[in-house]
Amino acid sequence: MNLDKKDIVGIFDKLKKRAFKAYNSGNYDKCLNYIEISGFIAYKFSWIFKDDDFESLLKKLSISMLKQAKDYTAGKNRYVFYDSFSYDNCGLTLQYIQALISLNVNFLYISESSTQNSYSQKTLLEIMKYEKAEVFEVPKDVNRKEKIEIIYKQIITYRPSKLLMHLRPHSVNALTAFYALPKEIAKYQINLTDHAFWLGVGCLDYTFEFRPYGCALSQNQRKINKDKILLLPNFPIVNEIEFQGLPIETDDKVIIFSGGAYPKILGEDNFFLNLVKQLLLANKGTIFLFAGSGDSSQIEKFITDEKFEKRFILLGHRTDINEVFKHCDIYMSTYPLGGGLMAQFAAINGKPIISYSTFDKIGSWPEETVCQLKKINITKTNIDDFFSETNKLITDSTYRISNGKSLQECVITIDKFNKTLEQTLKNNTNQVQYEIVDVNIDFIFKHSIDVEKSNNELKIALFKELKLGLLFVSSKSLFWIFYYIFTKSFRLKLLRRFKM
Repeated sequence: MNLDKKDIVGIFDKLKKRAFKAYNSGNYDKCLNYIEISGFIAYKFSWIFKDDDFESLLKKLSISMLKQAKDYTAGKNRYVFYDSFSYDNCGLTLQYIQALISLNVNFLYISESSTQNSYSQKTLLEIMKYEKAEVFEVPKDVNRKEKIEIIYKQIITYRPSKLLMHLRPHSVNALTAFYALPKEIAKYQINLTDHAFWLGVGCLDYTFEFRPYGCALSQNQRKINKDKILLLPNFPIVNEIEFQGLPIETDDKVIIFSGGAYPKILGEDNFFLNLVKQLLLANKGTIFLFAGSGDSSQIEKFITDEKFEKRFILLGHRTDINEVFKHCDIYMSTYPLGGGLMAQFAAINGKPIISYSTFDKIGSWPEETVCQLKKINITKTNIDDFFSETNKLITDSTYRISNGKSLQECVITIDKFNKTLEQTLKNNTNQVQYEIVDVNIDFIFKHSIDVEKSNNELKIALFKELKLGLLFVSSKSLFWIFYYIFTKSFRLKLLRRFKM
């Protein structure tokens, strides 16, 4: 039994009522739990891009849970960078940390995740080498209220004038603390998930966007004043990691490479997968590689059904992603949701990019993140043009190399990023001009529904968080519990989620 919009909105509304009920009864921990799971639902489906009720509730919680500082005086050139992720290769942590170091300011780096994980070592090394930086990790072994108090106390004690917020869409602990901060601390949202809902719209003073797509959603859907929207195109961080190699099947082949979260290429009746199929059938000397994360079962089934085991290969998560690009020939942008960072990696490595989309999906094209210094048309909106361009790149190595080199001149440089950030923070005004692009909100929601049909991520999350309480928020919950719990694939996914 599949979800529809009525189901999702109904669950969201019931959870919201429970959140307010928990707040009114003084059960703040339960209230925050409900807000967190509601934020996750809205992020996954994005039929809305902000929720004023939850913003108001988070503000009330901050007043109720925290003793707010009085007579606050901010230190000059003192920053706090709050990070929900602490990943070297994901998000924009390193870009902003390196920029703060280049600005020669004092900053406190607060990590919500473990600083001991292997994915954050480059970031920590950069910080530890800089004498004007400090690191603090939010403890894991304390309850939610204590975490919020600790986050607030650390920021107030450091006395920053500016806070950079690098958050998950439902980072309720951090936001509860941030809502209580004095107005003397300017709060800047680093909008990672610009295509989706996130909590915290009412908390920010400014939002850093990395492409016009996010600017459009923040202005038109989140109703953020245009004067608070700051466009700052980003660049990829290149980690010098030893190459881990590619499958032997790639020897002497033209390699088309793509990557990102697996849901980006699902939906629309496997349109992206069928594009790959047609390319492989038409070009016998070509192989397709995909590096990604998430539930790959639907993709693996496609590969098996089409007998592409030796020609369509999933690489999983690759920490040596830049080296993978060096050893591939062509990058294929994902569809129906495009990704910016991978396209940038292709461009800086001089690899041509192939991209298909339609005008109703404008805003998810690689041009937005690649072509910052020089404009080049990459995306084809006619399927015949897409195949014609791709086949030429596959068969003509001279054309392929020339095409890739032209893209290297397009991506914003590190120096340009640092200087733009400096001027933006100094004046709190946008330094990069942009035009508002059209965004198809219905398409975003439809795609999320298609993905949920295949991976059941929402059902798993709801069952994990609410357990039998799920019965009280959805009329279809009884069916889910009895049907999916006895479905092998669902059980395996559920077990993996509980182990996380």
